[in-house]
Amino acid sequence: MKRVISAACLVLALGVIIALLAKRDSTTARLSPARDASLLFLGVTNLPTGSFAMFCLSNCTRAHIACVPEALELVSAGAWVRTPLTGSASHAVRDWIGVKEDLRPGEAFTFLVPPPTTSGAWRLVFMCQEQAQVIDPVTDTVRHLTDAKSRETQIRQFSGRRYYASSPEVAQ
Repeated sequence: MKRVISAACLVLALGVIIALLAKRDSTTARLSPARDASLLFLGVTNLPTGSFAMFCLSNCTRAHIACVPEALELVSAGAWVRTPLTGSASHAVRDWIGVKEDLRPGEAFTFLVPPPTTSGAWRLVFMCQEQAQVIDPVTDTVRHLTDAKSRETQIRQFSGRRYYASSPEVAQ
């Protein structure tokens, strides 16, 4: 009888310890800070059309994000000089190969960029914006039903947190 009680107490204590450890691990994971997307330079490759710098953009967040090439930065006199890649300057992005517009959580893509014609160091900057959570599903549904453009194109709205991802310096 004494052995049965001892065994039951041991099993109960082991169960409590496992439950406490499981709770602690899930709390730690839940409270960890959100990471941003990362933009990495992988190297240079040659294609029949010329030399290209290879980059990888990874979504390290828990949110679906939209990614837009924001700028090309060149070193000039020891400082980074930004050349925008949006608006009328977006024609430079047409020569890029494999750029995606959005990434789901944990997704990544590799893309190729022709290097700038200057001989100095350079880097890329992407603007990333998270898809906002639906706060008011009724208003969102009404807006979707009454907005003709939204019905036609099934637009996804990215109006959440906005941040910028910069690549490491690329030396030529």
